[in-house]
Amino acid sequence: MFIIENIEVINNLLNSTTLKIKYDEECDNIACDFLVERSTVDTNRLCLVKDENTCLSTIIVDTTRNNEIYSYTKEGKRGNKFNKFLLAVLIFSSDKNLISNAVNYIIAYLIINNFEHNVDLVNEDLSLFYKDNEYGNPQINGVRPYDDLKNELINGNLIQNLKKLYEQNEVLASDGLPFKIINNDVNKQKAFEIIKELSQTYSSNYSFKGGFYKLKINKKRKRKTINKKRKRKQKTNKKTKKRNKK
Repeated sequence: MFIIENIEVINNLLNSTTLKIKYDEECDNIACDFLVERSTVDTNRLCLVKDENTCLSTIIVDTTRNNEIYSYTKEGKRGNKFNKFLLAVLIFSSDKNLISNAVNYIIAYLIINNFEHNVDLVNEDLSLFYKDNEYGNPQINGVRPYDDLKNELINGNLIQNLKKLYEQNEVLASDGLPFKIINNDVNKQKAFEIIKELSQTYSSNYSFKGGFYKLKINKKRKRKTINKKRKRKQKTNKKTKKRNKK
């Protein structure tokens, strides 16, 4: 399932952080409730761990369901793009096509915006929301071709269009949009670019010993510093104007 050499490449990129990718049986030794719930002998697993034994985020591939994937990031650790990072790691290190049922518009945006994919809209439940939907023209037996939907979604603000589509169709929130992410060199290259970008972010902007939100704190500090400088400048300008009037 996994190309081990590719996982080693990623761990080399993470070498300057306290993070590491572990896979399959290595994950069994790490406490992760999501793994216990989903894992079977027919699943493959990737974990993003901190300090060797703390699981931050997990992605699981169910080989009994056409390599359908499930991902989970623990509460308190979200907002660091760990799900995005692990999806990219999975695409880069997998030798199979993958199925992702995108149950929210953020996941759908991530896949549409970054990876070559297709969607099977044969499912009757999914056909319901394409029949009379405002996006549903043209239609084939009540189900529009996915390419037509995609073209309308990307014509304008993709993320806003996806948000609107998900808000209008309850079935999407429960069943998701079934993306098939193609196993090819193009997707592996795109995945590797995401991995490099986020690895650099984790390495340069985050202090994992001091907490996961150092980047956000630094931004706030910068804003405060800028505001203080502005106030000083304004006071100086006022004093200068008063002197000039005298």
